[in-house]
Amino acid sequence: MRYTNVVGQASSFPILHTPEEHGGLFTKTFIEALRRPNILFLLSDEHSYRFMGHTPPDEGGEPAFTPTFDGLAAKGAVFTNTYCQMPLCTPSRLCLLTGLEVRRCGAWTNGSVLRPELPTLPRVLANAGYETCLVGKMHFGGTLQFAGFQHRPYGDLTGKCGHQSEPIDSPDANMMRMRTVGAGITEIPESLIQDEIVAHETVAFLREHQHAHPEKPWFLCASFHCAAAAFRTLHHITR
Repeated sequence: MRYTNVVGQASSFPILHTPEEHGGLFTKTFIEALRRPNILFLLSDEHSYRFMGHTPPDEGGEPAFTPTFDGLAAKGAVFTNTYCQMPLCTPSRLCLLTGLEVRRCGAWTNGSVLRPELPTLPRVLANAGYETCLVGKMHFGGTLQFAGFQHRPYGDLTGKCGHQSEPIDSPDANMMRMRTVGAGITEIPESLIQDEIVAHETVAFLREHQHAHPEKPWFLCASFHCAAAAFRTLHHITR
């Protein structure tokens, strides 16, 4: 086996070049070979590469202010060519979690349900000794709403789409046309914006985990939805 040390500001970790020697990517042996680093997976719904501050204008970049993403890009790796298994919410997420193509995980529509016998990244990591947590939207169908995650302190646990519509009490709240008809300044207090709560719960979980189990590695997926319908903004951002 060959390893490459990828050095960051505070730590270094090895990348295994030959996962095939251990039976593939989602195996306990391969995970253990990575020396079990903590993993924070930030997932933003329908977030176009064009709206990243570090994307240059000649590559389609827009004048977006994204200092956190830009900092991550400056310290890590940026992929300029990617492939989405399915341009639809639930199938894309099921493919992402299982590492399988659409036809192999049975994800064809937003009503698709993850088959319980399929391995998922969080389940494999949990079996390898990780504490796993999902915060925010995942759009799972059916009654099994964890898919291998051990914790879900906040999210769309009802089996339906987890977008925060506005106005919330509108009978047309989940209609696609409401995304544009309701564009403008949000009337929802900032503290109650869904993505604000996702960020708060993410930090809270990590603090609690560090206090209770500092020796145990963690995998946390923080899933944000507002990029999918970014037609409303806060009052102070427009000033």
